[in-house]
Amino acid sequence: MRRLNLGHLLNFFIFISFALGIAVGFHFKCFFTCVSLLVIFLSFTYFFYRKNKLFVSDIFILLSFLALGALWVRPFAHKSLEDFFNEDRNIVTLKVISIPQERGFRNTFSAQVRNIDGITVNSDIKVMDYSRKMEYLNSYKAIGRLGKRDFHGNNFYVFWVKSKTNLEKLSLSKWDGFLKTADAALLSLFKNNMDELSYRFSASVFLGRRELFGEGREIFKDAGISHLLAISGSNIALVAVGLFFVLQLFNIKYRPRLFIALVFLIIYTFVTGANPPIVRSTIMYVVFAVGFFARRKINPFNSLGLAGITCLLVNPLWLLDVGFQLSFLSVFALILGSAIFPLTPWELKRKDFPREEDSRKLPAFAGKLSLFSSEICLNTANCAKYTFFASLFVTLLITPLIALYFGRIYILSIFHNLILIPFFGIINLLIFALITLAPFSFLTRSMAEVISILVIWFMKLTQFLGSVPFTYVTCKFNSWQAGAYYFVLAGALLAIKYRRDKRRGEVKAVTV
Repeated sequence: MRRLNLGHLLNFFIFISFALGIAVGFHFKCFFTCVSLLVIFLSFTYFFYRKNKLFVSDIFILLSFLALGALWVRPFAHKSLEDFFNEDRNIVTLKVISIPQERGFRNTFSAQVRNIDGITVNSDIKVMDYSRKMEYLNSYKAIGRLGKRDFHGNNFYVFWVKSKTNLEKLSLSKWDGFLKTADAALLSLFKNNMDELSYRFSASVFLGRRELFGEGREIFKDAGISHLLAISGSNIALVAVGLFFVLQLFNIKYRPRLFIALVFLIIYTFVTGANPPIVRSTIMYVVFAVGFFARRKINPFNSLGLAGITCLLVNPLWLLDVGFQLSFLSVFALILGSAIFPLTPWELKRKDFPREEDSRKLPAFAGKLSLFSSEICLNTANCAKYTFFASLFVTLLITPLIALYFGRIYILSIFHNLILIPFFGIINLLIFALITLAPFSFLTRSMAEVISILVIWFMKLTQFLGSVPFTYVTCKFNSWQAGAYYFVLAGALLAIKYRRDKRRGEVKAVTV
């Protein structure tokens, strides 16, 4: 039965309600109140559903998820790291999640804290390891001291480990061991076949090892293209479509091809760290793949909502992650822009799905799937137009967050993206080709040489564009200013959509 008004976007609104509930749960820890409200809202949902008041029933479904979000965050909202600052020493269990970098007499890296002094804590932290014994993707129990540092107005937590401290290395699970082996193999492939710059570039943009990129991150930041360093939709699209074509060479039918691609995408997601943006992209791709098998119409807003709900069910603390917020807001901007200013179809119709006997249509359809899990356009004739408007919408919606967290407003990044995104996509495609050609050393070397030349050109062009005057202005937003910006922007978009719908109605009336 079709639900009134909310039904076609119900998953998306559920995601918003669940996220708001998590935000409420961080500030108000009233367990019994939330349980009572959840029972009441569920009761009203059932009551109005039985009365066939579907719109009212949907409203109470959203309120139910609001209460559920406030409850869901409680097991994850453990003690803050600051509660342990007064201790002379802390016993911390952690997992190293970035490659240790040498800094004088110490190694620095990011780690995921599991517990402190036997108390469960779920948080990421910067580690200053003077023992220089901790290795990437291993887990340890270490004695050290917790503190806080300030860097350009942003606070981050630090864990200091002395040079002579005792470290207890914890055993790896089979899955973690496999991921570590796969990650090491890819890093070795890049390092053995590329020059230093290309190795660091490839490890950063394809595996998410941004700690290796060093000064390159500042070059990306100045040009307003830091989002390209986030492993997200474009990588998922590249791996998915690339695997389709590679498997097609072995004459594998397209349904098994789709399944194999999904398996590799899930492995790739975990190899790159399973950060919120790539988890979102993978879930969206899985949703569209399931829709492909079921031959069902797919709404991108709902697939985005389903991805968001899944991420927050796994870890509601991701809601506070800047990468999570920017990733979801960027994809929302792309879908919203396509809905208001249709440059490409934003729903897959039943006729779009290729028939089983017509496997030649699959590469084109794979491109369609990739569109909604990434920022890649379908129509090459409209590529520049789509890239410009996609970049415009993303910039409009993420500007307040960039100003809030990083104190910058990018002015020319829209035009920079128009130039650099296609260039970046070509390099990423060649990196994937390098991986597939790994068994053939001669071809691998040749491909690595081409990548090295393109990386040098790309970095020089990025550095030049980042140095252009007025590329960005320094401007720090507070939460109230960001809220006011979104309020005005929402009003402007609604007014534009109203005028467009009214004009279409008038044209249709005249035609009739």
